[in-house]
Amino acid sequence: MGVEDVDFGYSLYRLNCTFQLSRDGFAIRIPRKKENIKTNNLLAKENREYFYNKYKTPEVETLLNGKAIEINLLLKHM
Repeated sequence: MGVEDVDFGYSLYRLNCTFQLSRDGFAIRIPRKKENIKTNNLLAKENREYFYNKYKTPEVETLLNGKAIEINLLLKHM
């Protein structure tokens, strides 16, 4: 899990920026060379720890404890 996009969005949230859910929105993902699974898992863990240590808020803790999947499923059905 890279956290650059989440970190940017969370920074905007903390600045009281307004967000709007758009069903027509899209993202472009540029493929990158994948490391092996062990390396990916290690990097993901380091990225999550960095993000948590940067903010240490309940929102970040919820996200990093896997609750984001549940939030996305909830939004999907709205």
